[in-house]
Amino acid sequence: MTTITAIVAITVIVAIIAIVSIVWGKKPPEITVTYLILGGLFPREVEMRFRDDAPDKLIASKAPERAFAFKRSDSFRKATVYIEGKVLSVEDLVEEGLGDIARATIADGALSAVRLRDTNSWCPYYHYDRSVETDR
Repeated sequence: MTTITAIVAITVIVAIIAIVSIVWGKKPPEITVTYLILGGLFPREVEMRFRDDAPDKLIASKAPERAFAFKRSDSFRKATVYIEGKVLSVEDLVEEGLGDIARATIADGALSAVRLRDTNSWCPYYHYDRSVETDR
């Protein structure tokens, strides 16, 4: 009887240790964030991993130098999140004398454009895109 009790006790302890190690060792779900960085001839991309519940503001604050936007792997439409981008509607672009940019924006199927941070470059800003401010 003592041997059976000892075997049962050891089995229970091993099961508890296995369950605890599975629960504690389990990593939270992660996403891949692809940062877009202005480069020479072509924009460069840098990928980093974040927890899937990381807010856009945190992801933007961890961006590499010169990164102007990022894409999250969990985004349904693969929306682009612009870091400190200035968004203007086509009408506002025309009012500011940026008619060429307004026409290019319309040609790309967007109703707004976003000026990339620290540059005079513009990109189409679609209805599913977002812009986020950082504390930098």
